Amino acid sequence: MKIEKLIIQNLNSIEYAEIDFANGVLAKESLFLICGEMGSGKTTILDAITLALYDKASRYESVVNDAKVEDGKNSTGNTNNILRKGTVEGKSEVYFTVQNVTYVATWSVGKTRNNTYKPSKDRRKLEIIDGDKRTVLFTNVGDVNKKIIEFIGLSYDQFIRSVMLAQGEFSTFLKSEKSKQSEILEMLTGTEVYSKIAEAIKAKKTEADKEKAKKEAVCKNSEVKLLEEEDVVALESEKAEVEAKCIELESGLKQLDASLAWVEKNIYLNDEYDKAKSLHDSILSQINSAEYKADKSLVADYFSTVKVRDNLKEVKRLEAELDKINSQFEEDAILLSGVKFSLQNERSKKNELEILKVETQNWIELYKDKEIVYQNLNLVIELLDEM
Repeated sequence: MKIEKLIIQNLNSIEYAEIDFANGVLAKESLFLICGEMGSGKTTILDAITLALYDKASRYESVVNDAKVEDGKNSTGNTNNILRKGTVEGKSEVYFTVQNVTYVATWSVGKTRNNTYKPSKDRRKLEIIDGDKRTVLFTNVGDVNKKIIEFIGLSYDQFIRSVMLAQGEFSTFLKSEKSKQSEILEMLTGTEVYSKIAEAIKAKKTEADKEKAKKEAVCKNSEVKLLEEEDVVALESEKAEVEAKCIELESGLKQLDASLAWVEKNIYLNDEYDKAKSLHDSILSQINSAEYKADKSLVADYFSTVKVRDNLKEVKRLEAELDKINSQFEEDAILLSGVKFSLQNERSKKNELEILKVETQNWIELYKDKEIVYQNLNLVIELLDEM
């Protein structure tokens, strides 16, 4: 089984993340580090993988999807509490390949209008991908969980012991002495039973060797004599018991071989641990370097001046707006000056017309006896009044 891609939406501190292990930078690296500040979502990535595959996460208890949320009544161990605060839906999708076939396992959580979790039967889905086509295989929780275990070949306990070690246990392993690492590996991988089998086989072998030595001593110190039939029967019975013990010891030796194989694997894991620790020390050295601290300080300064930079942007925006208003004001002033000039011209014309009107009225008084002239002059007066 190979994990190809992980999609996380609204789980703990992660609003949305898509991690592609099959393409891009991660596809070219056999080893990479998940790092970040506390609460940034490192463990949430691991929780999202186990939730999508097994409907479980090591930090949470069994799902109770009808529990009230954000009211202080629900269990802090409830996996529903992984839902990002203030959101109503969250999910985890894992794309994984088994024997060149790609599947998508989905785990989701949501809240209803009554602030309760949606029915638990809706939280699981298993799909198969064929080219660009996605086909739903199962949506029943039990069917999805059973089928994924069948595809992967590992139960949840086996998976978190062999593929994804629990965070606290692995930390203990890293800090322990070489002499104690074997004991911790047994606890993590569940192979402590083989050590007990080996100890039991050793004890039985020691007991058989002592019994054999006693019998050999008896034979050497006693005189040779013919055995009675009853003694022969007793010896045959003892022989049968010894043969049965031999068969039992052979079975134990096979189990011991399995334990030895585990020891060889333990040696290999120790070598891998040394490599990982060397890489860890190298990364830690870089983190403690003056260059890294200077870069970190620069980033901190950048984030600490966010408000100041926002204020500067607002000042520049207001200055641009003020320039625009001043420009408009100048245009309006020019237009107003033209209007004033036109108004003065119109007033001057009106004054001229008033003078002309008075002169015309005086002239009418002189010629009012002539009817035609008088009527034409009155028409002129009306036109002047209209103007």
